[in-house]
Amino acid sequence: MRDLHQITAQLHQFEARYPGARRIVENLGWLFADNVLRLISVMIVNAWVVRYLGPEQYGTLSFAVAFVALFTPLALLGLPNLVMRDLVEKPDEENVTLGSAFVLMLGGAVIGAALASVGVMLLRPDQPQTQRLVWVIACGLIFQAFTVIEQWFNAQVRARYVVYARNAALLITSAVRVVAILAGASLLAFAAITVIESGLFALGLLMVFRRAGGTLPAWRAQLARAKRLLADGWPLLIEGLAIMVYMRIDQTMLGQMIPGEEGTREVGLYASAVKLSEIWLFVPMAIRTTFFPTIVRSKSLSPAEYRQRIQRLLNLMVLLSYGVAIPTTILAPFIIRLFYGAEFADATPMLAILIWSGVWSSMGILRSAVVQSENRQILTLQASILGAVSNVLLNLVLIPPLKGIGSAIATNVSYGIQAYISSLLFPALTAFGKMQTRALIYPNPFGVINDDRH
Repeated sequence: MRDLHQITAQLHQFEARYPGARRIVENLGWLFADNVLRLISVMIVNAWVVRYLGPEQYGTLSFAVAFVALFTPLALLGLPNLVMRDLVEKPDEENVTLGSAFVLMLGGAVIGAALASVGVMLLRPDQPQTQRLVWVIACGLIFQAFTVIEQWFNAQVRARYVVYARNAALLITSAVRVVAILAGASLLAFAAITVIESGLFALGLLMVFRRAGGTLPAWRAQLARAKRLLADGWPLLIEGLAIMVYMRIDQTMLGQMIPGEEGTREVGLYASAVKLSEIWLFVPMAIRTTFFPTIVRSKSLSPAEYRQRIQRLLNLMVLLSYGVAIPTTILAPFIIRLFYGAEFADATPMLAILIWSGVWSSMGILRSAVVQSENRQILTLQASILGAVSNVLLNLVLIPPLKGIGSAIATNVSYGIQAYISSLLFPALTAFGKMQTRALIYPNPFGVINDDRH
């Protein structure tokens, strides 16, 4: 009993010394729980959907989803982080911030949906099914405007409300997907379910926003604020477009460059491998969110300690990536058969290649945080453009001879160019590039690191 009282007293002392720490830890717990639940959904329900549809139909759906994703940055306009910034810095003007951003993002969503709808008719004029899928999925862009509410909660470190809304939508649509499978639903029905999930999430955000004390009718769109948001957001918009290109253009190019059913099947195989290779990436995101604020605070105390902590965290990221990539490469045939069945066996080499892109992704996640903390976002924009251009060029060269495997190689290499090679090419990132090289060679997060000031 005495030990319990001592622990309680120590907790109170910690909270007094670090005000807000408990809320931050709770917030991280909710975010982690959210990602774990989505991981389970991907591993079970999504795997069942993929098995049900098969490589060809899943390829058609994946092409449509990836194509619409290219236009998602137009619906966001680079505004989410700016909205959270303004909500934190100017809480008394939150209604103007939310109203202005909502109107801008709604307009961007309409433009993005229109461009996606026209674009698919130009690219696939003889495929009415693909056109209908894109039209349906593009409708979901409208709901992106409601992410301003998510930023309102993030600004107040109250992630649990967002988790409530997102997971309610996930659970409902997961049940609907299962029913659709049992009922033998069409491909268009599964496209509609993706839109329903976005709509339910938006509805859930509205409900928790009202419950948490928010007032939607009080929002006001202001021309001056809208102009300032657009002026601040255009570099982030371009960066978002570049990121989406090197993340999703591969599936679009794969479907376009390989004709007929063969191309559709390759997209299905490739998309199934991508889904498995990405499901663990919430881990480095959670690590960055947990530890990086402490690293930033150490910068004002000691530059040497600041560099040491970044190196150790970078080493940890790479070590975890190796820990995922090596066994996945070895077990790729078993993993593919376990989740998707023998029909997807040809996706095995794609998974074995794509899983290594996690090494670059984890390093890029940390580098982005470092660059933003030092107010040098233009470097991230330049690196993202370099990654997008390299991805397109590599896909043009590798898809004809290697098909989906070529796309997997192009994705892996372009991720490496964006997250690592750019650090060696850009003088302002050279110091971080040396740290990345050390992490790749000797990723020990616990050892003593010699500080040569890079």
